[in-house]
Amino acid sequence: MRLRGTLLAIVPFVLIIMLSLRTNQGIFTKPLSVAGPYAFNNYQQAWDGPPGAAGMVDYVSNTLEAALVTLAVALSLGSSAAYFTTRLRPRTQQWVLRTFLVATVVAFVLIIIPLYQGYNALNILNYRRRC
Repeated sequence: MRLRGTLLAIVPFVLIIMLSLRTNQGIFTKPLSVAGPYAFNNYQQAWDGPPGAAGMVDYVSNTLEAALVTLAVALSLGSSAAYFTTRLRPRTQQWVLRTFLVATVVAFVLIIIPLYQGYNALNILNYRRRC
């Protein structure tokens, strides 16, 4: 029973790695075949990107930059909010706690479209490509 579960979890990853090392022609002719022409430069092409376009290096650096800024802002605002919340009366503390709980219950999916529209209005989508 455990072996089937393990195989069910591992086999898709093995197939993804095998397909990532093959050429497009090899994938379309025999998708699940182990043999075939391998293109070990696929990862280099993905990292650098096609000519005139961004590669994974740009996406990874954008993600790291956004994550670090978000972490710094969240830690500074969260720690100061937590400190000042501990200084409130117990009744007010409960009100603040309930407000935060309601805010976390709201689905993030409801916020994605307004965020996109706001970023698009500010013209900050894919800003590295415009520089």
